[in-house]
Amino acid sequence: MGIIDARIHENGFVALSGSLALLEVKDWGGARPLTLANPGLESADRRLSRGPFIRVSPSPNGRLLALLNSNGLLWVDSTDFQRSMAEPDTQTASGDT
Repeated sequence: MGIIDARIHENGFVALSGSLALLEVKDWGGARPLTLANPGLESADRRLSRGPFIRVSPSPNGRLLALLNSNGLLWVDSTDFQRSMAEPDTQTASGDT
């Protein structure tokens, strides 16, 4: 099914495949992809009540996620969803000073 989306970082990239598996290629030296998550593997429902999310973006080091929902809430959290870092409402944020 191919690659749906990919994020490039300094030492490689992470890709989402058409079968919804997350694959990581480390060190641009031609290493084989490492499967980070696969729909066929065990998963946990985190019951994220702030969704549905229209954009999800990992930090370059992979420790944080930025999630944007359709109501304009930008939520920054650790990838294990144990620490919420920020929750600004982008609909009411103003650049005026």
